[in-house]
Amino acid sequence: MNDAYSAWLMRRKDSIFSEQNVLRFSCCKKFAHRSCQEAWEKISSTCPHCRAEMQNGRNDEPPVAEPLAIVGVEPPLSPSRDDAINALFTTANDQALIQQRIDD
Repeated sequence: MNDAYSAWLMRRKDSIFSEQNVLRFSCCKKFAHRSCQEAWEKISSTCPHCRAEMQNGRNDEPPVAEPLAIVGVEPPLSPSRDDAINALFTTANDQALIQQRIDD
């Protein structure tokens, strides 16, 4: 995912995109849905944005990402049309890679 796609996610008003369901990564300050992040963690131990090794949030370790409502971060501005189109292509490629790993 890129910043434009993250911004688009933040502008959605339905419950899956609420502040409680959108996380901000501590490593690169980017955003993701809680459900997307949980699915990603099943196949990778790295950040889906910057590929930094993530902490798992268990025991005394800090969480990988926190809900925006707790962090107190304002959503980014809406992306341009070109940014949104590029984000969709990037997302489609990411989904194909994730599905391939799941199938393997």
